[in-house]
Amino acid sequence: MKTTDAELMKTKEHQFLNPFAPSSMRPLGEKVETVQVDYDIDREDPKKHAKLLKKYKVKVSKSWWDHGSYQATVKGTEKDIRAWMKAAPYDKDYIDDVFESI
Repeated sequence: MKTTDAELMKTKEHQFLNPFAPSSMRPLGEKVETVQVDYDIDREDPKKHAKLLKKYKVKVSKSWWDHGSYQATVKGTEKDIRAWMKAAPYDKDYIDDVFESI
């Protein structure tokens, strides 16, 4: 019997297919985090940007100017955001500083 999308949405397996599923469907430790990073979305290559977002399952807001640099809000699990930041590339010290405030 083939499962429809509507039926799959009601099951626990859905949490692995949709990283932004409600927190009640996420396993413990997979909480969605929101962090603010230095990022100018307009200076990035659109194809590379879209590829990284899809690969690491994160969402990045439109960037804004704040205190001398462009900032953006990034949402996703901590593991996914860290992986995206390494690929973006950010240095390890900056990544650790961003997650210290959480």
